[in-house]
Amino acid sequence: MEWLGEKGIYSSTIDLFKWDRALAKNILVGDSTIKKAFDYSVLSNGKRINYGFGWRKVKNEPDIVYHFGHWRGANTCIIRFTKDNNCIIILNNTSSRRVKYLAQQIISILYQDRGFEPEF
Repeated sequence: MEWLGEKGIYSSTIDLFKWDRALAKNILVGDSTIKKAFDYSVLSNGKRINYGFGWRKVKNEPDIVYHFGHWRGANTCIIRFTKDNNCIIILNNTSSRRVKYLAQQIISILYQDRGFEPEF
């Protein structure tokens, strides 16, 4: 099943997972580009923000990057655990804003022994 994403892009969990694995293996872009994408950006005024090339950093968890999106009734998220090389993908075709809540619940189940409590 395909899902509508930001500004009309369509994808599926399978395709997003393939894309994630290609990123993890440096097939699409090199390691230095991925590091820049997953790192903090510095604005022209010197202010550091938690946004790289399309990825946000979790403030209290440096090894987690994510992106949430919503567009015309579709709510999505992809969360990468860069140290563990894991990925969570949630595609929701309702207007519910529970995607962040669902992501946090999944993380608490998968990483209950580590006590992750990411602030998205």
